[in-house]
Amino acid sequence: MYDYDHFTVPKNVVASVGPGAALVLNMDSDEVYQLDPVSQAFWEALDAHEGNANAVLQSLLGRFAVSEERLRADLDVLVASLVSEGLLIAE
Repeated sequence: MYDYDHFTVPKNVVASVGPGAALVLNMDSDEVYQLDPVSQAFWEALDAHEGNANAVLQSLLGRFAVSEERLRADLDVLVASLVSEGLLIAE
């Protein structure tokens, strides 16, 4: 569960994150994704911690009132979705 070291955003992916809204564009497929607030928090932490998976996890644990086990499970689902859409590389 959430067994990653590093996340990378592919070169073909562009994000626009602002107060209350985040959009992610896959330029290869021209698909635009609107992130929900938790996904936006993940994306912001990803950027702030330069893809360091543990730092992202710790940042989100400090932001949300949730157990580490629950957050890891939720992030597994989110990361799998982002990877399947070509928006993230998880290593």
